[in-house]
Amino acid sequence: MGTDEFIDLLAFRGDDLSMSLTFKDYATQDPIDITGWTVSFTVKDKTYLPDTDAQIAIDVTIHTDPTNGKTGILIPHADTDALEGVYQYDIQYTTNLGIIRTFARGQINFLSDVTRR
Repeated sequence: MGTDEFIDLLAFRGDDLSMSLTFKDYATQDPIDITGWTVSFTVKDKTYLPDTDAQIAIDVTIHTDPTNGKTGILIPHADTDALEGVYQYDIQYTTNLGIIRTFARGQINFLSDVTRR
């Protein structure tokens, strides 16, 4: 796998969000088996806060196709409903051997929406 990436995201508050990720070997582009891995998605308004104060903290341990390196992150609308403005996020993984690495990080901007039913 290559170095972590800085990717900024845009979302609407109160919406369900989903991300599909595929883990590949950086040199060969072959899929990496992620069986037994935990993929974590964390959103905070201040990066120095502990994870217990995160606005969103999701751990994925059941992957869509782990032998081919595929997983998905689903953020339910209840988790985004109160968010508006710019937050910091990252996606980390912990391998089945206990190796922790940041896969991506950046800012996520939650825009206000019109419909609030």
